[in-house]
Amino acid sequence: MLKITAPFREKKEVIPLIEAGADELYCGYLSPEWERRYTSLEFERKGGGSNFTDLAELRQAVDIAHKKEIPVHLTLNGLYVKRQYPLLLKIVRQLKRVDLDGYIVADIGLLLTLREQGFKKQLHISTGGTVFNSEAARFYKNLGASRIILDRQVTLKSMRELSQDNPDIDFEVFILNTLCVYIDGFCTFLHAYGRDSQEDISKKEWK
Repeated sequence: MLKITAPFREKKEVIPLIEAGADELYCGYLSPEWERRYTSLEFERKGGGSNFTDLAELRQAVDIAHKKEIPVHLTLNGLYVKRQYPLLLKIVRQLKRVDLDGYIVADIGLLLTLREQGFKKQLHISTGGTVFNSEAARFYKNLGASRIILDRQVTLKSMRELSQDNPDIDFEVFILNTLCVYIDGFCTFLHAYGRDSQEDISKKEWK
């Protein structure tokens, strides 16, 4: 069954998107504590302006969607390093106060951690998980994923074959995206900052 899932970043966008035909919604949450420590690039949807920053507003937005029987998933899109995990898991615990339907993740370590902690809601693999064939799709399914979001570079022929070969996995594709030439899971280019800022971020993170 084909569904339309749409991103949003403000509470006021929920009803218009549903009225326009969205069957599902997804969003990001950028914790102020995370942004102070690591910048916006390592968390949620790319770019700080694409994310909720207030947990109460996020909860209200999700409640509005649920009253219309529309599920909401939240992106945890980073590829995290070990020392980020204490804060990351603190934020995950905070998000339990929001009745989200599941998470969109790219990091295998986070996927395993959520499974070990008994996370019961849906887990979707973002384009950062880099799935191009059935072996990769089954790998993530065995780790608990129920949906794979395919990279922009996957051809229509490959999409058809993946769907036919894996009828027990949901697949999601982008429409009218940014046409970025990079493969998300392999990209190391910081699009939101100039060269000097990139060097500053690198020094801050790895010193």
